[in-house]
Formats: sequence, structure tokens, C-alpha cells
Amino acid sequence: MIGRIEYEMKKLVLFYSIFALAYCSCSDGLNQDDPGNPPELDQYEWINITTSPPNPRVESAMVYDSDNEKIILFGGRDNNWQMLNETWEYDIASNAWNQLNTNGTPEGRLFHSMAYDPIGGQTILFGGYDGQQALGDLWVFNYNTKTWRQLQSSNSPPARYLHAMTFDSEHNALIVFGGRFHNASQIYTLNDTWAYELDNNIWVLLNSTVSPQAQDHSNMAYDPQEQKVVLFGGNSSSGSLGDTWVYDYSANQWFQMHPLHAPSPRDHIVMAYDSIGQGIILVGAGVGSDADSWLYRFSENQWYKVNPSSNLPTGRDHMQGTSSGSQFFFYGGFSGGAAPHSDLWSLRTN
Repeated sequence: MIGRIEYEMKKLVLFYSIFALAYCSCSDGLNQDDPGNPPELDQYEWINITTSPPNPRVESAMVYDSDNEKIILFGGRDNNWQMLNETWEYDIASNAWNQLNTNGTPEGRLFHSMAYDPIGGQTILFGGYDGQQALGDLWVFNYNTKTWRQLQSSNSPPARYLHAMTFDSEHNALIVFGGRFHNASQIYTLNDTWAYELDNNIWVLLNSTVSPQAQDHSNMAYDPQEQKVVLFGGNSSSGSLGDTWVYDYSANQWFQMHPLHAPSPRDHIVMAYDSIGQGIILVGAGVGSDADSWLYRFSENQWYKVNPSSNLPTGRDHMQGTSSGSQFFFYGGFSGGAAPHSDLWSLRTN
């Protein structure tokens, strides 16, 4: 039986290897201009949404609550390094931000991650940094009761911040990768992959035979059509990263994809699934330029540069992003040494 499983795994690894290399040339083809977009990717536009936003902040986390059609924003810090533990909602229909009066609220933090669980109808928060050390607590937020609740689970991962996280709706599991550990005596980056299985209320260390290198500041998103997790970018001991990885939960395996065209190496990015483009949207060019946008399609193993018609936001990092499926949103961020932004933008088809 074990021999049969090993045989099937070898076949799967071979399939991904051939699939990933099928789009590569023998020369270094990464980080070139886009190969020519499908027509639908030239129909996007950026909209600067005029509204009364929360006070400027960075390094918070933001998700889209698909059941209540709200964007949920939590935590971060202001320009005075004041840790925030406010919970805000943005109502897309009424174009209004509202601070929520919540019960059982987590302590203020930054560099945490949040994901939305559409099966349980709740926002999940994990980790972060409180100004002194990394955090390893796990919380859920119920919008209807406006209540935060800490979950206690066995076999929890090491505390961390600046990690990548997304929700795999096919397997009802929260997927966490990498990040940075920090306490009073040591600091180091991680390359472990964990799943929090909601059905069993347990953390599971996912021992893939290969894995992306230890890193922080990367991001990842779940593609529900392909049932794959896509990771890009980040920062390692060698600098900013520009590699594309896919995690297959069913196979418990990471695969490096080697697309011919890809965004330049970068960190502090935001990513989410876009149902219109049928792929993963990535936004974030760093400081000092317009914010470029890319879309990755696993079925083609290809990154396409999205070309919005006009009105580009200024380049920035440390912003927060999420997607309603048909619209990608980002809020805030830094541009150089300036004070944090408090603007809200939407990337949508025109």
C-alpha cells in the first residue's frame, strides 16, 4: 500500500514538473514584459472610492465577508506607532465605513493575517506582532453578533508575523506559510506550512517534500476554480523574491511553477482571487511608482500584466487588500517616508 502511494506521488510530482516547464524557455524568461493579454484583461480600471475612511493606518489586515457583503478591517498602527485594535466595516452597497462596537476584541497588533471562512461564515485572524514579540493566537469574528472569540487548539504553530495565509474552501482549512518569529532573545524567518482544520479544531504541520525557502512579507491566495493555493514574492536573507509557488492540499505538496513571464521580485504585496479574470490578482509595486497589477492563471501557468485604462494609484507598500470576487480593493499603505494613506481603491472591469 505504501509503495502504491509513493508511486502515485511520484506521478503527481512528474506531472507538475512537466506542466511548469512546458511554458519555460531554456533561457531565463522571468520578469519580462507581459506576453500579450487576453482582451478581458484590458478592460480593468482603478476607481478611487470617495468616502470617510478610518484614520490613516498601515500593517492592518482586511478581508471580504461574502455572507454580509462587507469588508472587515482590523488592527494595524497609526503614524505614531500606536497599536490599534479597532474593527471596521466597509459597506460596498452604501459606500460607507463604520467602526464596529465589538465584544471580546483581540489586543492591538500589526503584521497579522486574516482570511474569510465562507463555510462557517466567519473571519479568521492568526498571529501578528504586538511591538515586543510575535503572537500565535487564533481568533474568529462573527459579524452578526459583532463578537471576537479566541480559539484554543492543540499543536499550535510557532508564533509569527509577516506570514502568508489564505482559506482553502474545498478542504475547510486555513493555510499558513512562513513569516517571522521574534521574542526577547531571537528572531528568524520560517518556511513551515500549517493547516488549521476547522472540522477537527486542530493544527496540522504539512510536511511537503519540497517547500519555498524561509521568508516573510510574501502573500498567497486560494484559487477556488483550480483548488490550489498560489504564493508569490516575499523577502528572504538574499533579498526580495520573485518566484511563483503552488500548494496542492490534496497532494500535500508545494510545486515551483517557473512561468515564462512574471512580476519583478517584490514584497509587501496583496493578492486575492478575481472571478472576472479567473485567476489571482496581485497588486503592489513598492514605493515610488504607480501600482502595477498582475493576474496569474494556474491553468496556463502564466502571469499577465493588467493594464487599467487610467487613474492609477501611487505606488506603495504595507497596504491591505481583498476581493469581493468581481472587484479587488486595497486600502492605505505607505509611499516612501510620507504619512500613511487612508484612501480606498477598487480595481474592476469598466
